[in-house]
Amino acid sequence: MSLRLALCGCSQALQWSDCLQRLDGVSVTTVADADPAVAEAAAPQFGTASRVASCEQLLSTAGDNWDALVISGELAGSAEVTQNALAAGKPVLLENPPQETTTLTTLDAVAADSQVSLMVGGSLRYAPALSTVQQSVASGQIGAPGLLRAHRWVPAADITVEASLENGLLLDEVDLALWLFGQLPNHVLTSSSMAPGTDPGCVQIHLGFPDNGMALLDWSALVQGAGYFSLSLIGSQGAAYADDHHNTQLLFQGGAPAGLNTTGGTCGRLGQLREFIAAIAEARTPGCTISDACAAAQVHQAACDSLNTGQAFRWTGEAYQSCN
Repeated sequence: MSLRLALCGCSQALQWSDCLQRLDGVSVTTVADADPAVAEAAAPQFGTASRVASCEQLLSTAGDNWDALVISGELAGSAEVTQNALAAGKPVLLENPPQETTTLTTLDAVAADSQVSLMVGGSLRYAPALSTVQQSVASGQIGAPGLLRAHRWVPAADITVEASLENGLLLDEVDLALWLFGQLPNHVLTSSSMAPGTDPGCVQIHLGFPDNGMALLDWSALVQGAGYFSLSLIGSQGAAYADDHHNTQLLFQGGAPAGLNTTGGTCGRLGQLREFIAAIAEARTPGCTISDACAAAQVHQAACDSLNTGQAFRWTGEAYQSCN
């Protein structure tokens, strides 16, 4: 299958180019960015890709030059560009979807009306290491998930002033937890040592799932050293572990742990692209949908509400409400 992509958002063009080199029959033929100079610099990385002045002009000036649209993760809130592309019958990979469920629902309706694929990003879902963990759950290899711990350490020097739960911290980890447990949590509780005017500290989201399942999702500032991510999942028949030491993961089932080799390097984007392309070629629903994004956004909003009120929130079957 030959597929021509338009890339909206070019500040990470090198990473996208690296992923595309592993895919046959797929090329970026058009690039756009809010900063024309960034698009101009990115275009040579994709060979003869043409440039347009802005993402909003992708359809009007270059719509015949591409088949599907990839909106890179640095462009949060690109709902209008996404909606216009879908309405024109163009499949879209929206790497960093909006957090508002009403916006997500609107985009889903436009995609359904146009009968084209709309895939949202799930960067952690498609990281090779974490895909291996999910496969151990889906296959029944470690039994039913019971306790998930995901912890991300971020160097203090890399933390921006905008870093907060309200601005999306731990949203990807929430999505990952829902994916691994396969359901919404009954209870949500958040605690944090971060306060306005203070140094970055830590945030922890506690999710309580049916059948006594539990997830602890942590984000912490690291005073010194490189950033680090680790995940452990204990199931009813075994456990799995993954971290930033890529390409070998451990599976514990009693006795010595088994080392599972993964492929695809460290880039979750490669997995995203493969799934997006496969969904288009097979005319099927992609593996990460607007429904998944809505569920993650809903739980993440409950986590924000819990942090702001100091109260736990419970699922009523329709919405999350304070337990008090």
